[in-house]
Amino acid sequence: MDTKLMPAQAIPRSPGAENETITRLLVLLPDEDIDEASLSNALWTMAARNGAAIHVIAAFRDWANEPQTQLRVALLTALLRESGLETATEIVRDADLLRAAVERRKPGDLVICPAGSPALDGQASLM
Repeated sequence: MDTKLMPAQAIPRSPGAENETITRLLVLLPDEDIDEASLSNALWTMAARNGAAIHVIAAFRDWANEPQTQLRVALLTALLRESGLETATEIVRDADLLRAAVERRKPGDLVICPAGSPALDGQASLM
């Protein structure tokens, strides 16, 4: 999967939030193969530029995939924390990914996810 990020143009920020300071990157991580190192570099660049924290919400499709999801999240978190970034993580079922993001979204959040993610295709408007 492409590790380019799909920022605000695909998942718009709240009305009037264009001038709002970004305080946290809310990263949606579907149950798909990604290049964790490239993703961490992109997130680090965005977070460092804005002085933002990072909150990763990772999803798994079925219970058999949960251990692999935990490893992906652990690797991504280790790469980000090594750079000194405040990083929080959680893991949810794939079907609950968007609901979890909507429930956790706060003013100042920028919601991002890997580009071309089939798990989120056409659902960004739910944010």
